[in-house]
Amino acid sequence: MEEQVTNKDILDAINVFSTNMDNRFDGVEGRLDGVEGRLDGVEGRLDGVEGRLDGVEGHLSTLESKMDEGFASLRSEILEVKAELTKLIEKWEKRTREDSDVSSSDYLALKVRVEKMEKQLQKLQFAQN
Repeated sequence: MEEQVTNKDILDAINVFSTNMDNRFDGVEGRLDGVEGRLDGVEGRLDGVEGRLDGVEGHLSTLESKMDEGFASLRSEILEVKAELTKLIEKWEKRTREDSDVSSSDYLALKVRVEKMEKQLQKLQFAQN
């Protein structure tokens, strides 16, 4: 014998199905709330990282400015030292040329004097013999 399904049986089945679906949706909603909470935490940590990176960026910008100023100062000092060294080298080269010229002329004058003295010495030695 076949049992007849009554409206009450259908309504009871729909009610059970509805309750099961509500429970499942509640579970899914709970899990989604958990995921949303974790995402909020991640977002908060990312905001913190972004803030620290902004600070690092500011420090790097300051460092870059200081380095630019320092390098410009060093460049300026190097150019000044180079100019001073160039002047000193030019003076030294001029002095060396002058000293060489003087030394050469002094050498030649001394050579002539020595040759004259040698001739005089030879004459005196010849006269003594």
